Amino acid sequence: MQLKYLRTLLEGQEQIQRIAGLAWSPNQQKLAIATADRHILLYDDAGERRDKFSTKPANSANGKNSYVIRGLAFSPDSTRLAVAQSDCIVYVYKLGESWNDKKVICNKFPQASAVTALIWLSSGAIIAGLEDGKIRALHSKSNKSQSLYGGDSICISLAANTKGSGFLSGHNDGTIIRYFLTDDANEPLGRVVQHPVPPFALAWPQGGFCVGGCDQRIVFYDPMGRQLRTFDYSRTEGEREFTVAACSPNGQAVAFGSYDRIRIYAWSPRQGAWSESASKEVSCLYTLSALLWRRDGARLALGSVSGAVLLFESVLRRTIWQDKFELIFVAPSQLLVRSLAEPTQQLTIESQLGLEIDDVRIMGKDNYLYGDNCILGSVRTEFVNPHVISVRLNERGNARENKKLAFLLDAKTICVVDLESRLTSGQINHETKIDWLELSETAHKLLFRDKKLRLVLVDNYTGKKQTLLSNISFVQWVPQSDVVVAQSHTNLAIWYNIDLPEHVTMQTIRGEAIEVVRENGRTVVRSQDGPSEHSYQLDEGLVEFGTAVNDSDFGRAVHFLESLGDKPAAKAMWHNLAIISLEDGNLRVAQRCYAALGNVSKAFYLAEMIQEADAFELATDSPGILCPEVRAKLALLASDLRTAERIYLEQGDIEAALRMYQQLRMWDEAVALAERRGYARLAELKQQHMDFLLSSEQPEKAGQVLEEQGELQQAMGLFLKANKPARAARLALKTPQLLQDEHLMLQVTEGLVHCELYELAGDIAHRLSRPEAALALYRKGGAYARALELARVVEPQEVTALEEEWGDWLVGRKQLDASINHYIEAGATQKALEAAVGAKQWRKAVQIAKVLDEPELIQRYALDLSKHLAFAGDLDGAEDMLVRANLHKDAIELLNRHGKWERAYVIGEKYLKPEHLRELFVQMAGTLEEQGKYRDSEKVLIAVNEPDLAIAMYKRRELYDSMIRLVERYHKDLLDSTHLHLARQLESRGKLKNAEGKPTDEVHLKIAMSLEDEGKFEEAEVEFLKAHKPKEAILMYQHAGDWRAALNVAEQHLPDVVGEVLIGQAAAALETRNYKEYEALLLRAQRPDLIVEHYKQESLYDDALRIAEEHYPSALNDLRRLQAQLQRGLAQTGEESVTDSRAYLQRAAEFAKREQFRKAAECLMQIDASNAEDAATLERALLRAAEICNQFLEGQDAQELATALGPRLLAIKQIGPAAQLYLAADMPKQAVDVFIKTEQWSKARRLAKEIDADLQLLAYVEQQQKSCLKHEGNVEQLADIDIISALDLLAEQGQWQRCLEKAKQLNPSVLQKYVAVYAAQLIREGNCSNALGLYLSYGAPPIEAHFNIYTRIALDCLALREEQSEGGSLWRQLRDFLQRLLQSLRASQEQAQTQFTAGIEQFLLIAHYYATRAACKEVQALQPVALRLSLALLRHTDILPVDKGFYEAGMDLRQAGREAEAFVMLNHYLDVCEAIEEGSGNLVDHSDLASTDFPSSVPLPEDIHLKNEPSLHEEVREWVLAVSMDQQVDQQLPTDDRGLYESSLGPNDLPCLLSGFPVRGRQPVTFQSSSNQVNRDVWSKFSVAVKMSPGSGIADIIGFTEKWQGAANYVMH
Repeated sequence: MQLKYLRTLLEGQEQIQRIAGLAWSPNQQKLAIATADRHILLYDDAGERRDKFSTKPANSANGKNSYVIRGLAFSPDSTRLAVAQSDCIVYVYKLGESWNDKKVICNKFPQASAVTALIWLSSGAIIAGLEDGKIRALHSKSNKSQSLYGGDSICISLAANTKGSGFLSGHNDGTIIRYFLTDDANEPLGRVVQHPVPPFALAWPQGGFCVGGCDQRIVFYDPMGRQLRTFDYSRTEGEREFTVAACSPNGQAVAFGSYDRIRIYAWSPRQGAWSESASKEVSCLYTLSALLWRRDGARLALGSVSGAVLLFESVLRRTIWQDKFELIFVAPSQLLVRSLAEPTQQLTIESQLGLEIDDVRIMGKDNYLYGDNCILGSVRTEFVNPHVISVRLNERGNARENKKLAFLLDAKTICVVDLESRLTSGQINHETKIDWLELSETAHKLLFRDKKLRLVLVDNYTGKKQTLLSNISFVQWVPQSDVVVAQSHTNLAIWYNIDLPEHVTMQTIRGEAIEVVRENGRTVVRSQDGPSEHSYQLDEGLVEFGTAVNDSDFGRAVHFLESLGDKPAAKAMWHNLAIISLEDGNLRVAQRCYAALGNVSKAFYLAEMIQEADAFELATDSPGILCPEVRAKLALLASDLRTAERIYLEQGDIEAALRMYQQLRMWDEAVALAERRGYARLAELKQQHMDFLLSSEQPEKAGQVLEEQGELQQAMGLFLKANKPARAARLALKTPQLLQDEHLMLQVTEGLVHCELYELAGDIAHRLSRPEAALALYRKGGAYARALELARVVEPQEVTALEEEWGDWLVGRKQLDASINHYIEAGATQKALEAAVGAKQWRKAVQIAKVLDEPELIQRYALDLSKHLAFAGDLDGAEDMLVRANLHKDAIELLNRHGKWERAYVIGEKYLKPEHLRELFVQMAGTLEEQGKYRDSEKVLIAVNEPDLAIAMYKRRELYDSMIRLVERYHKDLLDSTHLHLARQLESRGKLKNAEGKPTDEVHLKIAMSLEDEGKFEEAEVEFLKAHKPKEAILMYQHAGDWRAALNVAEQHLPDVVGEVLIGQAAAALETRNYKEYEALLLRAQRPDLIVEHYKQESLYDDALRIAEEHYPSALNDLRRLQAQLQRGLAQTGEESVTDSRAYLQRAAEFAKREQFRKAAECLMQIDASNAEDAATLERALLRAAEICNQFLEGQDAQELATALGPRLLAIKQIGPAAQLYLAADMPKQAVDVFIKTEQWSKARRLAKEIDADLQLLAYVEQQQKSCLKHEGNVEQLADIDIISALDLLAEQGQWQRCLEKAKQLNPSVLQKYVAVYAAQLIREGNCSNALGLYLSYGAPPIEAHFNIYTRIALDCLALREEQSEGGSLWRQLRDFLQRLLQSLRASQEQAQTQFTAGIEQFLLIAHYYATRAACKEVQALQPVALRLSLALLRHTDILPVDKGFYEAGMDLRQAGREAEAFVMLNHYLDVCEAIEEGSGNLVDHSDLASTDFPSSVPLPEDIHLKNEPSLHEEVREWVLAVSMDQQVDQQLPTDDRGLYESSLGPNDLPCLLSGFPVRGRQPVTFQSSSNQVNRDVWSKFSVAVKMSPGSGIADIIGFTEKWQGAANYVMH
């Protein structure tokens, strides 16, 4: 915070002229100053003096100098001023609302003693502190006062809280008392703290209160009176006592005044602490006597004892917003907004939660600056950067309630919220993190930039997302328009019409763009290039056009476009304006637009519409746009024929509707309409239709019409005339009487052969009982399936040849995988093997190769097959394959590559000559040696029994450790000579150090350590001595407890450590209580001091004196003095009441000498914290008791003492002695529990292993450790001992990601177990999409235990609504998941032919249909295919929710204008819903669906599909009811020439993989890997859509289909 000096209101005097008080009015308009001469001065907010009046004494007889002013306070309404006086009275003056109002006394409050402090709370009460310590409340409305409480000393200060509901009073004895006048206080009342000095400077900010005084310290307390922080200035030069304090209105800053100085302390919401933020020193100001903040926190006034009054401005920072408003931050959570146009207009903005305000934006044409103080909306987000939050509030135009907020839901997801309805209006997912976003002013477009610097545009109405440009460094919407400006490298891109983003204007720019400014009729982009700035002016006309169109000011837009002339951008804008004006119904503007575009036909068409509209308006006095003819023509213009037809029919003009269809050459629709409406001249219309077809040379279409009318003979003639023999053939095959016309069939057959449609020709020949001809035609046409079927009946001997021929035919078309089975059936095993290898079907190839017996037949492929088997981990199979192919060397190399040297050697011995075998392995060992793989080379040489070569290798490489190891293993008799030889060799090379250490000392040391581990201590001693390590030999014997041997080695080889060995041996003797040997050993080591010290600690003074007299005379005096003190203590207390710890120790020693060990231990256990000299004495006594129990007690005595003593040892942290105590008492479980209680798990496990051969204690320890780690939630340590328990714990805690990552590190079976558990939980929670994603991430194994989960995921996903599929991505994920699962199942021999696999195939087909339908809905041209898929899915309603299927199909039919069929579907949907609600399927009538292949017996879902959308359900019900009353709608499903509904499959029909409809028509598209097919016209539409709409999902559908079914054969023959 900064303090800026503003002005001096009163100058200081040379004598004391104490300012008695300051008061700001709450409305911030007045400042009252109480001077030393008892006058009140009034100043305005600018600091100008406006008024002055004098105060009066309580008793005029005492004179004007009989009192002083002690305090001032304004009323909450700013119209009254309270003045506290030392003559025991408080006056309240009425000041009025203007400066000229008369000042009168409106309240008098006489008091019993002098008033010392005064405040006026915002809740209404005046609080006065008195000289007698009382605190009184003065009520101006009732003119009454009351005592609140009384203190023990004079009240010297008062401080109100920021809410005005309570106050603190400071008293001269340091007492601070808190009091509340309201009942909603959440802090206790009464004395809060006793401050060490009088609290003259007292303030009550947020989060506690603060005090300053004469000790030159400022202390901040929390609400409970605990110190939070102290600022000590007692050592600061020039600092004096603190006399006054003031809290800012929002409680986030406090000012303290002292001598010539003000200190400001600020609260940081982020750090949660107070800190000194500013300090201001004013010389000659002297001690401050008054200090006060203005209500808005922007001003700080201070008065001193010299009579000076100064005014300061207190701000954190200032900013100017768009040259309109000044933003003054006066506190972290408060700011002032001041209009630059009208400086008197000021608004205070404050965070009601006390949170820090980072930024402020003023929106909605500045309308929301002075609005209601309410929250428009709130959202939860982790991203509060202003660059990723955008708000638009009625920015442009007259639209109301257009309030939108865009923010980041996560780093890759944008959420758009309607602040008016509080609903999410859109959610945009992106593949990369987003770092900037902004809504357009009308909030119908959204721009965002990602981390890859790509600029993306989103239409908030349609959800369409489009990438505009890459490498974006700057982007901004032009103010008051929908124009976008962006910078990419050195180019400035401008989108004047953002609705057509492909039309972009580019220009070069210097530097970096920094802002876009629009003012005074100009729009300018400013850039910064080093120290210089540049400006680039945009085309204001183009900017203005976008604004005019958005504001529906079409006249202004047309005027602007006319001024553009033939500029390239004009065409796109004319087109855009035409579309918008048509949507708005402005025909004249639309006509002008199409005329400018040169579209004469549309302009002329619109001119006719305008004439009709004008005539309608004159005749009816209604807007011309309401004319039915005009509305119908508008629908025609938009290609919406169904709407135009409906308009004509609503007017009863069926002739116009028929005429419309006839003019558009849509005769089928015209005839259908006439039939539907019962048109009287239907026959005439049909004849006209036929005449039109014949005259326009459409014989095929005419034949189709005749076929539908039952005139089959004539239809056949027309089909042949149209050169459509396939159609004629299919008609003939369906009509037996036509087959009897031999001449006609001959024509048909010739036509089929001419068109190379051999299969159909074969069908006709077969039906004409000419099997040989049919078989030949089938062969010629590649229809081998039909040929085989026929050959099995008429020529069985040809079946084998046909199978092989079929295989050859498939190989010729590169369908190798499909040919394998045919070759196998034909017995052509060699060809089957070639095909399997060519198709990389390695598993089949291996199986086929195993059948072949001759090595020559499989040698060609054996290497490839063995590589595959080795890669798959089947090393045995790879070896067998190479051996059977007589490729023995290759088999050996394969095994050697995988480290199987022994098996390779066995094969070599069996199939290779010895010299070749040895040469091969030695050569391989040499190669491994060159690669640095010495261990592998050694293994190879050992495998061929050549250890000498391995030894020589290590010698060459100077790897002497490995060399010695092999010599010791294979030539032990040469070990010593090898050592000597190596030492001499290295010595001869000058490597003396190596000769001494490397080959001898280090080797001997390793051998010694090995012998020590084996327990061969004497041999190890010899090796240690050879390695010049006698100290290690001594340590070995010490660890083994062989002190004699250790002492012998020390005496002979290391005399310096003899004393250490003797001391160690003495310590061991002491542990066994062998005092005699203990004394002898230490005396031998010449350490009597250790004996004396030990006896002294044990209070065995007699023994200590004995040793000292003989061997340590210097300690005699101290020992005698200590013994005398002990005896005097015993004499004073008496022997029967021993309480001194030394007495207990002495008595215990005496019991021990008399071998009364239990009494000795019990005596030592009498010592506790109440009688021990110190903690060390207590610890020593308990340890001594434990030693006695361990060495001298057993049985029940030992157990009883251990039970009592063990917990006490644990309490003093003596873990090891406590465990040893329990072990000595034969209490192993309690011993283990000691380590368990102290969480020393490794020691607990080691002890359990040592004492319990059955390992039951070890299991107990592990169980306890697991329980402890589980309780603590310590997953990492739990994983070290029991990874499964750790995984279970993570699963219980819901930390599934960590659980799965750890499981993934173990093995696939564990991972899949927890994946299944997590997936089951997600399914129970109704989150099937996440369960699906789980298996996509971690794989779906073909394990039977998972099958129910897979089925549930598929069923739950397929039951979701279209809106829940995330734009079809869920269907694609489900499809990919099922396809991978199906591949795994087919690869498993156990599951390949199971019922579950068949079910997965069915699920896959349905998911594929759903994914295809979602992709088709993105492309306008494929909408009919999407409808077909909705109908085709109805044949799977035994799997799908039946109500969902009929609802989606019905709504799609309704949207397509097929009302009759929609009625049947939606009516059935309602029947199903009623049956679901009733719980009985008997209510469903299936008679309307008799012509379909929809299953009639289906399971009913538990709930209806639209359970959460009752409004949609009711809409369907109302529509069905309305249509049922319409007699003109044919309420049944139409049928085709098969007598079936168009989507239904006949007995021999295959479903189209892309539309679900029966495969019909000429030459369907087939696939290499399956027998499935696609209608050629559908495939063509998809191929076109891939090129025309590359951004759609059609390419994905085509790619998946070919991946699933094999490459498509779409070339026509």
